[in-house]
Amino acid sequence: MKGVYDRLGLPNLGDGVTYDRVLTQNGLTKIVNDCSPKVILRHYGAVKYNASVGKREELLKNGVTQEFIDKQIVGLGHWLDAAQKNMLQQGLFVYKKMAKERSFIMIKPDGV
Repeated sequence: MKGVYDRLGLPNLGDGVTYDRVLTQNGLTKIVNDCSPKVILRHYGAVKYNASVGKREELLKNGVTQEFIDKQIVGLGHWLDAAQKNMLQQGLFVYKKMAKERSFIMIKPDGV
């Protein structure tokens, strides 16, 4: 995961279990919590393919340097490797904040 963390400039990433725990501890109710490596594999796989084969010439023609492309291909490889090992997932989290229970005090017009 070092290559993934280095690319983002972060020491670590969150995970679905941690997000769920923090959100539910703070009074939110889970509606959807779907984590999977599939989106990362599909998206970054396509980006890596286009950078290395599909659109490489177009990128170079439009001013993107070979050095930049090479760096991106290495970085994308780290993401794809981690996703293939199920160490990296993209998540969709939908939580609902529940309405607070309210207390009402009834005051009679005559004050009694």
